[in-house]
Amino acid sequence: MKIQILSSILINGVWHEPGVGSYDPVFARQLIDMGVAVEVHTKIIEPEVKKARRPKKSSGASQPGQVSRKKIAKKSEDTAK
Repeated sequence: MKIQILSSILINGVWHEPGVGSYDPVFARQLIDMGVAVEVHTKIIEPEVKKARRPKKSSGASQPGQVSRKKIAKKSEDTAK
């Protein structure tokens, strides 16, 4: 079990210093119950698999843009006579 020891503690002649470490679950639970340690939860994040993009085809020369049509004004009936 992974725990974080909050303060130095002497147990059975062994000093346990502050920091994060992996301990036997029974011993870790004792340290947590004494209030000198807290459980550390690790979250495993799976990497997202992205689809490979196909590279765009490049022709070397730039493509012409779209041409907009010009509107032609209608002739009025008065000017047609």
